[in-house]
Amino acid sequence: MAGQTAGFGASSVEARGLTRRFGGNTVLAAVDVTIPASSFFCLLGPSGCGKTTLLRIIAGLDVPDEGTLRIGGIDHTRTPAHRRPTNLVFQSGALFPHMNVAENIGFGLRTQRNMPKSVVRRRVAEMLELVAMEGYGDRSPATLSGGQRQRVAIARSLVRRPDVLLLDEPLSALDLSLQLRMRRELRTWQQETGTTFLCVTHNQAEAMELADQIAVLNAGVIEQVGSGRELYEAPRNRFVADFIGENNIFDGPVGDSVDGVAFPDVDGDGLEAFAVRPEDLRFVALDDVTSRGTGVVRTASFTGKSLRVGVTTVTGRELLAELAPSQGDFVPGQKVGIAFAAADVRRLGRPVRDQVQA
Repeated sequence: MAGQTAGFGASSVEARGLTRRFGGNTVLAAVDVTIPASSFFCLLGPSGCGKTTLLRIIAGLDVPDEGTLRIGGIDHTRTPAHRRPTNLVFQSGALFPHMNVAENIGFGLRTQRNMPKSVVRRRVAEMLELVAMEGYGDRSPATLSGGQRQRVAIARSLVRRPDVLLLDEPLSALDLSLQLRMRRELRTWQQETGTTFLCVTHNQAEAMELADQIAVLNAGVIEQVGSGRELYEAPRNRFVADFIGENNIFDGPVGDSVDGVAFPDVDGDGLEAFAVRPEDLRFVALDDVTSRGTGVVRTASFTGKSLRVGVTTVTGRELLAELAPSQGDFVPGQKVGIAFAAADVRRLGRPVRDQVQA
């Protein structure tokens, strides 16, 4: 990577058929995923989907019942954690309270045999500079803010120059404004070191901002892997469409066709599934020829940059539109026609988890 800090390495991670069971519960079901070297990769999903279990297997803190794990092309499926080219950052940072900042960062280096003290001091100084904490080496962890403690935890994990840095919801304990700043810093540190970063999160905005690629997990399987833009604009199935951002999902038979593209019947009850993002939904006059259905406005709120309008169709379906403020005002009880363009309709397949269970 251009501009990469000297001495840092990076490895790819390849999981093939990873399966993990706890009693009769399958937490991971034959997971296949490849994490490119020098990338920032996120595992995203709701609580209980298996993302932390997958991270623990990669870290060597758990062993799969089936499947293989390769890091840098080498089989590490059953390699002990301390012999893997990985390091793990926990949610809380977990700093040693009896050590100062510099001692915390250098702890892993001091446990290595034949590591000269001058090298330890130099590497600790490099890490303090990387995380913008020069001058904090003599400080006690108790005197640091939450963001500073997490910076020290990340520096402690990076000082040994792992090929893969694993992050388990590293920002979840921070307040929102600090989370936003730390996201930018995490991305910068990954780019400067060139190390492979693998981050577990349930925060969609965090994953979208940080990651080159995101794997969306659902009940032990990976539903889709792609960039944030790919997941948002082209969700593969209903789970991804419903989980990533906001979506209007229609279940209904195929209705009219425009330019060869089929639209859903807004008020249908069939098995086909379609999605239209709120920003792609618009309201038109009831007699407008582009109208695909009718509804009644139930809520309308101005957010500054947009007007968010909730509408209920005649069959009780709830839809959301995000409009430019210039499109006028809408009031509860107002009847509207519902329209959207052919290019903005996304057909949705069955979630992978449903296919596995079938």
